[in-house]
Amino acid sequence: MDVFVNFQHLRYFLMVAEELNITRAAERLYISQQSLSAHISNIERELEVKLFTRSPKLSLTYAGDLLVATATQILELHSQYLSKVGDINKQYLGCCGWGGPPPAGWPSCLRCCPGSAQSSPWWSSLCSRATPTSWRTSCPMAAPT
Repeated sequence: MDVFVNFQHLRYFLMVAEELNITRAAERLYISQQSLSAHISNIERELEVKLFTRSPKLSLTYAGDLLVATATQILELHSQYLSKVGDINKQYLGCCGWGGPPPAGWPSCLRCCPGSAQSSPWWSSLCSRATPTSWRTSCPMAAPT
């Protein structure tokens, strides 16, 4: 079974699940109620389940409850991924390979890239990871943003 549910579908579904009212959810999403209803129907058709019971009030089915938890996790992971990719693109996060005698600024480098220290004065580190916050705040050699 091929299922084509995208991030927008998940966001729309979560908004309806939060509001339990398609009209209010549509207003918050700045789309028409008809369009949002169509999105929800498409998701239900793709997943081959009913996500909401529609009478007398809108409420989540068991499958809808499961999708709330799953969609929340998927969107959170997607957000984390985009944040990391953004940090890589801005050169805040990545690998740095160093080797040779310790320079005068070596203690400063150890603060921003812990794990790069070796017992020998001629040290080498294949890969040290700098986190976005430590690289920007503690590494004197960090490129200006």
